[in-house]
Amino acid sequence: MDDAAARDYLLARHLRPQPRVLQGQALRDLASAAIDISDGLISDLQHLLTASQCGARIDLDELPLSQALTESTDGEQALRWALTGGEDYELCFTVPEINAARWTWR
Repeated sequence: MDDAAARDYLLARHLRPQPRVLQGQALRDLASAAIDISDGLISDLQHLLTASQCGARIDLDELPLSQALTESTDGEQALRWALTGGEDYELCFTVPEINAARWTWR
């Protein structure tokens, strides 16, 4: 991906996020809690964990990073933006162990 294409992709994702309505509806019978990531993954995950009185681990190797992001900056900065950047409007949710086998959305 060239620099202009990466810039355009990243700007579009930031300025015109796609709400995850269908995914949220699919989680209705599986998730026990959910939040959109508008303030950054770490911040919004903390809100979810505080409300749920539980903890979490983030596997950084499994954190999805776009090709545009990884090619536009070094790995450490890409991770920092993925963890602390806001206005992603992706979903962060918990699935109880009893429902884990039914969860196939990845």
